[in-house]
Amino acid sequence: KIQRRVYRDPASAARALAARWRGLPSRLTLDTVAACNISCVMCTIHEWGPGRIMSLDTFRSLKHVYPKISGVSFSCSGEPFLNKKLFQMIGELREVAPGTHTELFTNGTLVDEEKINRLIDLRFNRMSFSIDGATKETFERVRVDANFDQVVTAMETLQAVKKARGAELPVVSVNFVAMRENVHELAGVVRLASRVGAVSVSVEGLEPYMPHRVEQTVYGAAALDHLAAFQEAEAASRELGLPLFLPSLTPLEMRAKCRRLKAEHGLGLVIVDYMQLMSGGGRVENRQQEIS
Repeated sequence: KIQRRVYRDPASAARALAARWRGLPSRLTLDTVAACNISCVMCTIHEWGPGRIMSLDTFRSLKHVYPKISGVSFSCSGEPFLNKKLFQMIGELREVAPGTHTELFTNGTLVDEEKINRLIDLRFNRMSFSIDGATKETFERVRVDANFDQVVTAMETLQAVKKARGAELPVVSVNFVAMRENVHELAGVVRLASRVGAVSVSVEGLEPYMPHRVEQTVYGAAALDHLAAFQEAEAASRELGLPLFLPSLTPLEMRAKCRRLKAEHGLGLVIVDYMQLMSGGGRVENRQQEIS
């Protein structure tokens, strides 16, 4: 729904279309910070060496691109609020591309009322909070050094400040990385997201960059073992009227989603990573035939 809202805006749609004709992406993701202040069990960012922060000069080198695209994300691998120039970057983007959709992903530990007010002033569009557990125990076991109550309070504060100021933006969404150790709490995360006023919950499958995390994957053939958890989450989504976006579990499901995306937004290319972890959804003679 968020994506649909972006492209229903005529200006954003025009920029996206124009970008395609120029051979440019319609959206841009900036890795403004390649560092983090917490240590999630599934993340390898601390193994990359010293953290890196994008400079203003690097950000400004793309100044000519910003007016030509429909959206910019200010985070990719790390925690964007570690970049002291983040608000200046957003402000400079607004100067050259006032209608461009803006978003970021955050662990929520550094979000406070001052930052919230600055984002409202900058007409920032969306903040996605990473919530990998519905209980304090699970959340803090997965997101080491993060405080569950602090992050929930940050989301509640954001909504309270928006209400006090009569602001609609930024909207809140929730991102959940599904693993064997937390997937049973997905329905609880959907309910939590609804309680804090989130507009959607997106679920990602664990990408097992580390060999010892492979057994934590819950998609592909392993998804059938956790089908009840996904079904419970979908039921909660329907009950609360909160959109829940689950990863495709089989090629047929992925094909159906691609067809829907093509019909709604246009789709030129699909890249599938970790196809070897997918399940064909039926009986085959051997795994090689199933993958092919």
